[in-house]
Amino acid sequence: MTLLKRIFFALLLIVAVLALGVWLKPPALLRVGANYTAKIVCSNVFLAGRDPDEVLRVDVQAPGIALLKLMHVSVDRERGVVHAGFLGFIGDGLAQWHPGKGCTVLPDGKLGVLDFGATKLLSEKFATVYRMLMEENAAGKTHPNVGPLLLKAGFTFLGDEDEAFDFVQKLADIVQRPIQQDNFDFGDDKMIRDARQAFHAEPRIALTVKPPAEALMFYRSAAGLAQDLRLLKAHGPFRSVLQEITARVGD
Repeated sequence: MTLLKRIFFALLLIVAVLALGVWLKPPALLRVGANYTAKIVCSNVFLAGRDPDEVLRVDVQAPGIALLKLMHVSVDRERGVVHAGFLGFIGDGLAQWHPGKGCTVLPDGKLGVLDFGATKLLSEKFATVYRMLMEENAAGKTHPNVGPLLLKAGFTFLGDEDEAFDFVQKLADIVQRPIQQDNFDFGDDKMIRDARQAFHAEPRIALTVKPPAEALMFYRSAAGLAQDLRLLKAHGPFRSVLQEITARVGD
């Protein structure tokens, strides 16, 4: 065997081993992307009655994130299950539809809870900051300077702090819309779309904002609930609902 052939077969073996490793234990980024894809497709197919291929193309892949361009999904309508994976088989993304409740995101083959139940326990510093924000929102007040509060909650800003503060304030202004109206229409508002566009408009700054692990679970739960409310075209006195939740948390 010539030296060139030996090098070729050695490289082929390395690629095969790496591919097997990625398949057996996908990187966290691929798992997150697969679960995100499964959740979005599941909610839109079983809540809104949309075509899964359209949802994948318009809602998941259209924003331009390269990783999501290679996601593939399969939908089992009888079981209410959506599988998603990088190239169709890497990442083990799975979401399951629960009639009247929503879609569950969970690793393939494992039990899970609904999105808004995924956040179990928050640290005291994180909970203190968000309890204060929730109380202000319940009173109809928007917070004009969330950056310093996020620092207290455990966020890290790796780049220019002023730029990062401006960026997170733009997001805060978007997600605080429901408490600025007596009756809020989730089906008509473009809150989720505008939040995505904010990330896509300033990806460099977005990547310098490092939330704590508990914030990722918290935001995933909140975003999943907001997505379901949008698809259900929910509308009503959101502020009074938030006031009731705040009162219960206080008790």
